[in-house]
Amino acid sequence: MNKNLHIYLLTIVFLMVVLSCKEEVSIEEERPAANVTSKLIFDNIGGKDIVVVGNPSANFIVSFEQKLSSGDIPDLEVVNGRLPIVMEDREGNFYDVFGLIVEGERQGEYLLPILSYQSYWFAIAAFYPGIELHNRGAQEVSLNLKSNPEWSIPTTNLFVGTGFGAIPAIDNPKFNLINNDGPNIDQAKIPANDDLVIGLIEEGEPFAYPHNILNWHEVLNQKVEDTDITITFCPLTGTAIGWKGDKSFGVSGLLYNSNLIAYDRVTESLWSQMTASSINGELRDEKLEVISLTETTWGTWSTMYPDTKLLSTETGYSRDYDQTPYRGYSENNDLIYYPLDYQDDRLPNKERVHVVIIEKEAKVYDFDSFY
Repeated sequence: MNKNLHIYLLTIVFLMVVLSCKEEVSIEEERPAANVTSKLIFDNIGGKDIVVVGNPSANFIVSFEQKLSSGDIPDLEVVNGRLPIVMEDREGNFYDVFGLIVEGERQGEYLLPILSYQSYWFAIAAFYPGIELHNRGAQEVSLNLKSNPEWSIPTTNLFVGTGFGAIPAIDNPKFNLINNDGPNIDQAKIPANDDLVIGLIEEGEPFAYPHNILNWHEVLNQKVEDTDITITFCPLTGTAIGWKGDKSFGVSGLLYNSNLIAYDRVTESLWSQMTASSINGELRDEKLEVISLTETTWGTWSTMYPDTKLLSTETGYSRDYDQTPYRGYSENNDLIYYPLDYQDDRLPNKERVHVVIIEKEAKVYDFDSFY
């Protein structure tokens, strides 16, 4: 081979390697490499000290008041490699992702729950214009929205999505048992590892509710022992919230800021999911008793709780639970079906974030906060 040509080819190869390495570095600099550890953030909202626990790799963020059910204030630090345990205190008590002490002398005590949940960013921004973002502050926003004396929310962006009760709630849910020896159900009915589920522990039993089922129903009413539980999921805002009470709920078909409005079947009062309160009717302004949920992937949940009960696709309704009625919606930041009180471009519209709401104060934590 000609000597000059040989040197030329070697130079080209060298430059390609250098450019490739530079490209890899730039990608790493855009976002830190995912870790397998959890991180605690201590904060104060509405005069209450809170602790927020997040793990981007395991795909969860949960939060609690930093006060035990006994009234004591624990000194908390992170625990890694022991999911579902995520925290311990100086007394040697260990806390799971629901804030419950599962090991130690105080076993059975728990951190007080607060109204918090994951949602698409656009929905949080619409409900709480100018909301404070962790490490980024808040914005000043001035809006002029319509009010109506019969409603406790502005009515500018109150819309009818479907007919009253047209989306059927699940009232007698069936569950399949998943255990260490393998599932006792058809593999095809098990979510993929990266599918999102809503996790609940009630009366010591773990339950998992896949998004792909609740996309079609939005409201689920369940009795666990003597406790009435309602699990709600709004596919348009990506919001999962649960509560206890003596009433069952249905889907009203109304939407505020694109978010689910449920109704109770006793008084037919209307309830805003994201505010967890009644916004119209006989029970207007009453608050719901919110319960702690953990929203994460099926892979994480089933690893933490291998004996979980999984919501069955045998709902009594003919639906294709392998498909979503909102195909492409969660990936398209420009696709929002209904008008909003306010739109905020500080984050992508469909980015999943965690919000904590105490009284009238709210704050958002994104997954980047926990790297």
